[in-house]
Amino acid sequence: LLMYDGHGSHTTKYMVELAMANNIHLFCLPPHMTHKLQPLNVGIFGPLQWKWQECCDDILDETGKEICHHEFICEYMSVREASV
Repeated sequence: LLMYDGHGSHTTKYMVELAMANNIHLFCLPPHMTHKLQPLNVGIFGPLQWKWQECCDDILDETGKEICHHEFICEYMSVREASV
């Protein structure tokens, strides 16, 4: 089962054919209703995503480098605590 937003740009003939060929059932959510039907995206994951992007931007501005893999977990957990 693949659930997706029903916005016209998300549905293509190729996608439908590929899903059918691989026995994947498509479930189209009404367009522009994701915020109503997926409240975790709005209440949890949205704010987390914004805070994470802000953190990564701050690190890049301060160091001139992207976050490195050995700092990832510490930074992520800090952002998660602040946003959830």
